[in-house]
Amino acid sequence: MKQYSYTLTEVGDRVNRLYAFALEPNSIKLNILSTFNYSDLKNRYWHLTSSDPFELTYLHGIVSKCYGCDKKYTDINRKPPFDVIIKHLEVRPRFSKDKKKWYISANKETSNAYYHLQTDCVQKVHPNFKAGDIIITNELRQTLSEEHRHYLTNLGIEL
Repeated sequence: MKQYSYTLTEVGDRVNRLYAFALEPNSIKLNILSTFNYSDLKNRYWHLTSSDPFELTYLHGIVSKCYGCDKKYTDINRKPPFDVIIKHLEVRPRFSKDKKKWYISANKETSNAYYHLQTDCVQKVHPNFKAGDIIITNELRQTLSEEHRHYLTNLGIEL
């Protein structure tokens, strides 16, 4: 008999994936439009991108609301030091105007989603997220002002 060794986190990830698959109705397994609402679909597929990096980025023009809490970014969020947010690849629900239903694309297509720089916003979609999971690229790090650095340090984010 072959023996395997897994960490508790790895076991949890595997259980979550099996659980999510078991709960999928046959219509989703067959890539047919879903009758679930937006939030159900968003929370059902988080595990597919949980190993992708959570990256610090600047809030830019077309980004309008947080993927976690669904609140719009305000003018305050667009001014330093509050203009830094979290970017992450997500399997995002799409809306079919013809059938008036939310669905996940057949190939589980991903696109960037953006979150407030708050763990509770990210944890609404990724329950295992911690502030230490945030990656800051060297390129972004070089553009951060002292005000940004102070703000991030106060949030417990290591530079």
